[in-house]
Amino acid sequence: MITNIKEPNTITSSSVIKELQSTPGHIICTSIDTLTPNQSIKDGNVLVSSGETFVLGFFSRENFSRRYVGIWYNKIPEHAVVWVANRNSGINGTSGVLSPNRDGNLVIYDNTRNSTVWQTNASAVSYLARLLDSGNLVLFQGDKGSGGGVWQSFDHPTNTLLPNMKLGLDRRTGLERFLTSWKSRDDPSTGEYSFRLQPNELPQLILFKGSTRIWRMPTLIKRDQGSAKAEDMASSITQVNNRDEWVESYSAPGDQCVAYGRCGAYGYCDSNNGQDFECTCLPGYEPRSTEEWNLQDALGGCIKKRKELSMCENGEGFVKVADAKIPDMSKALVWMSLSMHECKDECLRNCSCLAYTKAEGRAEAICVTWYENLMDVKKLVRRFLDGSLDLYVRVDAVELGDEEAKKSGYMAPEYAIDGLFSTKSDIFSFGVIVLEIMSGKMNRKFHHANHDLNLLGHAWKLRIDGKAFELIDPVMEGSFSMSKVLRCIQIGLLCVQKCPNDRPTMSSVVLMLVSDTVAVPMPKQPGFYIERSSEETHELPLAQSCPK
Repeated sequence: MITNIKEPNTITSSSVIKELQSTPGHIICTSIDTLTPNQSIKDGNVLVSSGETFVLGFFSRENFSRRYVGIWYNKIPEHAVVWVANRNSGINGTSGVLSPNRDGNLVIYDNTRNSTVWQTNASAVSYLARLLDSGNLVLFQGDKGSGGGVWQSFDHPTNTLLPNMKLGLDRRTGLERFLTSWKSRDDPSTGEYSFRLQPNELPQLILFKGSTRIWRMPTLIKRDQGSAKAEDMASSITQVNNRDEWVESYSAPGDQCVAYGRCGAYGYCDSNNGQDFECTCLPGYEPRSTEEWNLQDALGGCIKKRKELSMCENGEGFVKVADAKIPDMSKALVWMSLSMHECKDECLRNCSCLAYTKAEGRAEAICVTWYENLMDVKKLVRRFLDGSLDLYVRVDAVELGDEEAKKSGYMAPEYAIDGLFSTKSDIFSFGVIVLEIMSGKMNRKFHHANHDLNLLGHAWKLRIDGKAFELIDPVMEGSFSMSKVLRCIQIGLLCVQKCPNDRPTMSSVVLMLVSDTVAVPMPKQPGFYIERSSEETHELPLAQSCPK
């Protein structure tokens, strides 16, 4: 049949997989979906898949004279090239021909130069080539293609991953499937970006610029009859058929934390931490260079706080970092069918083990352990895309004790965050106890139906709302005058202020408690005044937020 076919007018950019637009041109041609040994396609003719979803033919960009054989979507006004055969060997002019040779391989021939510019590498003789409605160009063997496929374009992707395409290494044949960007908007030759599935024990998808990693997506795996397969990855572009257009459903890299290794080795990135700087260190670690860190340069990463203290059979343990994008898995080990307790014990048995996590696969539980730099760890919010897990970081006995003290709810913020201790740290602990007595509730176990603040934050919120009386334990009502109880609450809030210099001395506290004539100043915001989550609180050093 005679069909009006538009040449492709959109491509994928050189930096990420993204569709671009321009004005289309038109050609008139005869459309079929199959190429037999005695047929050829000249520049101007096309193959059209049976459902008229995809087109194969010669194309070029408006600003680029070279001609290429490609596959593109047929019915979308803003067409997209999804595959290019001779991407590194464009033809000058319209003298190109695509046809099978004597061996049944497809060949692109440049009649002007009398030379072959591209051909398939099928090992068996094929009978015909067919463009499928999936966008896959397949060489079939045997009489009328009854012998099955011997070569397919899906095994040689360019810059677009179509549904049912695969990325990764075929260990039987040694064939690696990966995406590579176009060199420019008009030039489909191989660009500097590539997107690969790294075939480790636990595969991960990595975006490279040359040989440098710039983005990473961990994958979970399922095992079927002894073979491991990566789960489906998120699509970068989605077609909306009823609107005949492309819409972007997901793109990466995105915010600063998505860039590979943003906070360096043993760093932790959270772009929504409420601070000016998204980087902190994992539990048990501190910035390698405080000077660089204060300049918001975290590429140097973090180092162990106490290098001299062994983490090998010396009272060490683990601190949980919840909802994390787990570290780079290049050197990680995977253990199958281990419980959480067994996974922890496996890591503890090896003094070189730095962290572990446990995930539930489709068939069985997966334990992952790390023995080298913990790189590219970040906070994840959108679990449905990248898949977050709880990461358990190995820490020394001192750090473990500090974490337990933090959980008790009495540790001052300057000690919890910076390891700094003074008499004002004791004042903070005393203030917590005062507020616990007044409310009849424990700080660490406090929960409220309307917010996720701890007891200190709840008391502060009630005071600024003029409702401090709502904090009082009902069993105290009638036993003391309301003014004395409210005075004690205000003194407690003075003691738990965030900045140590704002807190009173113990002698001042005693004087305010025993004498009603001593004025009680208005307290400032308490320490740890944030909405809590199930993970450790990461904050900037207090020296950066408290005036001296």
